[in-house]
Amino acid sequence: MKILYHHRTRAEDAQGIHVQEMVNAFRELGHEVEIASMISNGQNQSPGPNNSMISRFAANVPPLAYELLEILYNFYGFLLLTKKVLKFRPHLIYERYALYNVAGILVSKLFRIPLLLEVNAPLAFEKKKYGELALPTFAKTFERWICSHSYKTIVVSTPLKKLLQDIGVPYEHMAVISNGINPQIFNPDIDGKAVRKRFGLDGKIVLGFVGWFREWHGLEDLLQAYVKYHMKEKNIHLLLVGDGPAYKDLEAYARENGILGKGVTLTGSVARKDIPSYIAAFDLALQPDVTDYASPIKLFEYMAMGKGVIAPNKDNIKEIVGDAYKALFKAGDWDNMARIILEYAQSKEKTIELGERARNIIHENQYLWLENARRTLGLLNS
Repeated sequence: MKILYHHRTRAEDAQGIHVQEMVNAFRELGHEVEIASMISNGQNQSPGPNNSMISRFAANVPPLAYELLEILYNFYGFLLLTKKVLKFRPHLIYERYALYNVAGILVSKLFRIPLLLEVNAPLAFEKKKYGELALPTFAKTFERWICSHSYKTIVVSTPLKKLLQDIGVPYEHMAVISNGINPQIFNPDIDGKAVRKRFGLDGKIVLGFVGWFREWHGLEDLLQAYVKYHMKEKNIHLLLVGDGPAYKDLEAYARENGILGKGVTLTGSVARKDIPSYIAAFDLALQPDVTDYASPIKLFEYMAMGKGVIAPNKDNIKEIVGDAYKALFKAGDWDNMARIILEYAQSKEKTIELGERARNIIHENQYLWLENARRTLGLLNS
């Protein structure tokens, strides 16, 4: 099968990982994939937006102007896709959802080629919530229309499916396929000794987090709990891997409380290819908070490497790990989170058992990019 993969993402952070891994998975299944995008997709980015010209431009343009540019993209996107369709003759268009991006649907209808739409977040809802949207009603109308007019819309969680249903997308039109991992890259055989040695972590109980530091990740609450429960004195060390808008505040808090470098390490940006060795250095992994509808790629990566994850008991997390998973804390209850951290950090046996359970969940449920590609293409037959 010939698959035309269309995306308008800047191909950074988890976005780029998802794009690249799905392309690789389709190709591994024997399909021919052509990419239609303004931006090439790199594989060595650090976790989070980079300093590219487009990233800097996006950060400095007023919301209204940026949204108008997103709408104008459709002229370019329509021409790009039409050119690709006429030359490549695809059997399927696979598209990563972007706000206001109707070009793929229009080309799909024009050439009568099915389009499978992948939705990772309800962007109209999300941008309005965080004050980044100038045309909320307009954006919601676009979101509803786009998600309703694909051949099938793939969402990464059931809570996301319900959110889209609430704005008028037919429930039966959507299929839930969670994110996944590549077991060749993320597995328990990777050695984290060099990372532990570099940061002086030998003999420490290492709790780790990897990602782009944002407000909603709960990292400041994590640091406050770390101080409140005297975790440094209990030989527990926090290894926070990444960068982001919250980095400076986290660094300042750690410095003010005397734990920067003495209980808490902030690594800054790390190349994507090096992330597995950092996770391998963890004893336990942390997901202090997450948006209610996300399917966090880092969660799958931790688990695939045999790292037990301490995470909030939100519906989207329970959908992945199951209700019986033992290391879930009451969302937003940082004291409860701290008590669970201490319970596992102070028991090597429990830590190992949790890590084994986490890895088994990955393989029992086939949270693999290759399996995701199979399930995606299976939607065409259904």
